[in-house]
Amino acid sequence: MEGDVFAAMWRGTRDSMVRLGSEHFEGSIAYATDGAYQVGVSVVVDGPVLAYVWQGSEKSARNITPPGARNAGVWDVHDGRAVGGASYSVRSGHAIFWDLRSDEYSDLHPSGFDVSALTGIYGSEQVGFVLDPVTQY
Repeated sequence: MEGDVFAAMWRGTRDSMVRLGSEHFEGSIAYATDGAYQVGVSVVVDGPVLAYVWQGSEKSARNITPPGARNAGVWDVHDGRAVGGASYSVRSGHAIFWDLRSDEYSDLHPSGFDVSALTGIYGSEQVGFVLDPVTQY
């Protein structure tokens, strides 16, 4: 398969497809929507994977990668709040919670673990995983 992958959204028909991803990136993928925001990743050519949010158009694209992160991604969104993860070094990942309405984020990485990430959100609950440093291989 050749060609770049670009984030897109639909509203129930094939003709309703709207391209979200920009030509300035090697590719992008949208993973979730809450009806107002679409969330996912964009990949810089020969560079990092960045956390991105859109609001129905390519022009609305915003990089929400936390400062200092090497790579980041947003996996789910509900009511203007989003979840995902960010890595700051080779074997570290942090669970990240974003409030897309205020452009603020929180690092929810618990102490004592090497890796954490959030994969889902609904209401006031977030779910995901942590890597137990005692049992990792």
